[in-house]
Amino acid sequence: VSDDSPTIAQPSIPIVKGSAFVQSTYEIAADAPTLANEIATMVAFEKDRLESVAFVTGSGSGEPTGIITALTGGSSVVASITTDTLALADVYALDAALPARFAAGGSWLAHRAIYNKMRQFDTGGGNGLWGQLGDGRKAELLGRPDYVAEAMDGTITALSDNLVLVFGDFSNFVIADRAGASMRFVAEIPGANG
Repeated sequence: VSDDSPTIAQPSIPIVKGSAFVQSTYEIAADAPTLANEIATMVAFEKDRLESVAFVTGSGSGEPTGIITALTGGSSVVASITTDTLALADVYALDAALPARFAAGGSWLAHRAIYNKMRQFDTGGGNGLWGQLGDGRKAELLGRPDYVAEAMDGTITALSDNLVLVFGDFSNFVIADRAGASMRFVAEIPGANG
């Protein structure tokens, strides 16, 4: 038999660094003793906000490669049956397009507005996708977890690529995150003239 060993390559994961620089005067620091804590809270919030967008639509240049960016233009995109329309059959088509080996660990990702649009497909109570509200089921779409990403498209726009719903096994979507961050107080900042 021939040697049919798989070719194994090293994946390339772009690593980027975020930073923030906040200036204040001695007077502000004296008047606001909790300023450092407030700044840390604002920086943490902004980090979360930036990451939530970058992990979905990031370009991969100076920021992470987002899931939509990685999938766009490839064979993984499943077109809707009717142009510029999202219908119940499209959700089932996307579910069917994912091979069984990935569907077993699959989950859904969409904007909250798209999930709300999908809930309106079945006016009989949601049996087509989620089951009845009284069933006490977890947040699952077609038996798989559904997650919200506000950076995903929330509307269907005419004559545009409407990449509004993702279904897949995200176990190989790598997020490299270094633990912790540091804040440093610099007492004197020289001006432009040094």
